[in-house]
Amino acid sequence: MDCYRLEVRIYQRPFRMPLQTSHGRWQVRDGVIVRLENRAGQVGFGEIAPLPWLGSESLERAIAFCRRCLPMVTAEQIMQIPDTLPATQFGLGMALERLGPAARFPIAWTCSHLLPTGAAALQVPLAPGCTYKWKIGVQSRQQEQQWLQERLQDWPLGAKLRLDANGGLDQAAAIAWLQVCDRLNQSTPVIEFLEQPLPADQVPQMQQLGDRYTTPIALDESLATMHHVRHWHQQGWRGIGVVKPAIAGFPQTIRQVCTDVGLDVVWSSVFETPMTQRFIAQHLAPVAGDRAVGFGINHWFVDAGCHGLEDEDLWATLLPLRT
Repeated sequence: MDCYRLEVRIYQRPFRMPLQTSHGRWQVRDGVIVRLENRAGQVGFGEIAPLPWLGSESLERAIAFCRRCLPMVTAEQIMQIPDTLPATQFGLGMALERLGPAARFPIAWTCSHLLPTGAAALQVPLAPGCTYKWKIGVQSRQQEQQWLQERLQDWPLGAKLRLDANGGLDQAAAIAWLQVCDRLNQSTPVIEFLEQPLPADQVPQMQQLGDRYTTPIALDESLATMHHVRHWHQQGWRGIGVVKPAIAGFPQTIRQVCTDVGLDVVWSSVFETPMTQRFIAQHLAPVAGDRAVGFGINHWFVDAGCHGLEDEDLWATLLPLRT
C-alpha cells in the first residue's frame, strides 16, 4: 500500500484592498499548503483553498480532515475523501499527482484580469486585445451601468469584458443587464459573456434567458463541483462553464468530466497561490479551449511577490499546523 508522510502548513494572504462581491466583503485569503513525501524521498505539494460561499467546505473542515491523517496518509485514504470536501480532494489529489512524472502540458495561456469593483475600475489602465472581468450586482444597477458606459468610452481595440454577477441578480435585473449587453455588442462585440446572473439553482431560468438574448451566459456557482457539471449537462446545459478547479474535486475527475461532457470551459480562480495556477496550466490545460483563463488576480495581494517563489521556498515561509 502506498503510504506518504503528510505535513500541513497554513497561509494568510491579505488583499491590497478588500474584494467586494455580491457575497460580501473579503479581506484575507486563508488556505492550506500540504506536502506529501514518499519512501523514495519524492515530494509533492498541493493547496487546499476552500471558498464556502461558492459551495466548498470551510477551511476548518479541511484542516480537521488533514489533522486526522497526520503524520502518515495512504493513497487509498486520499482517494476516499468524500465529495463534501471538494477543495480537500483537489489539494491532496494535486500533491499526489505531483509525486508522479513531471508536468506534461507546459503551455502559455492568456489571462483574464480582474478589475476593481465599482468606480475604481474606471481608473485602471487597459491594454488592447486583453480580457477583463468586472463584478456587478454590488452597487445599484443604474450606477453600475453608468460606470460601464463610462469605462467603455475609451475601451481598447480588441479587448473583451466579462461581467460577473456571482448569482446576485434577480430575473428583472438579469434581463436589464442582458438588454444593455446586447445593445453594446451590436456595434462592437465587447461583452464576452454575462457570468452567473441568477442564483446557483436557477439554471433553467438562465437557459431561457440565454435563448432570448444574444449575449452568452456562463455558469459559475451552478458548476461548483463535477457533480454539478454532470447534473446540469444532463438537464440540457450546453453553454459556457466557468470552473474553479481548486474547489471542484480531484484533478483527475475534473479532467474526466469536462472531457466527457464537452464543456466549453473557462478556468477560473478562487484566489489560490501561483503554485496551484501552474499546476492547472500543466495538468488541466488541454481540457479547456482558447478562452482567457481567470488567473489575472495575483496583483490583488500584498504578497504578490510570491508569484515567483518555487514551491519549497513558499513552503519555508509558512508556519506548521499546530497539532
